[in-house]
Amino acid sequence: MRCQISEDGLPAFVAYLALGTLEAIRTGTVSPDVGIWTLGMPLTWEPLEEANLVPQEIIDVLRVSDELAALQKSAPLAFDAVVSDLIERLRVALREMPNPIWRVEWGQTVLDQDEER
Repeated sequence: MRCQISEDGLPAFVAYLALGTLEAIRTGTVSPDVGIWTLGMPLTWEPLEEANLVPQEIIDVLRVSDELAALQKSAPLAFDAVVSDLIERLRVALREMPNPIWRVEWGQTVLDQDEER
């Protein structure tokens, strides 16, 4: 299965994805390690940054998400404030978007089609 999002909707989609993930981290629904393996992975944000498809502020939030687990261990009192700040930065980015709407199209990959045969 693959997910296709238009370039127009990509900034909002990435912001909402990060916002939801950070809210889950903040509330303890998931471990801060999730930030390392999802938002903070260079595989997630580098292509977006290189293609200039998402505002730099959102990219910066993704990059910092890689450090949340370490921050929670080394400075637990600062952890909540940092996560809250990242969430607020995403909210501001969404408010500044002229049209913070995204649409997704689902499709099969060649591998999916091969497995069905």
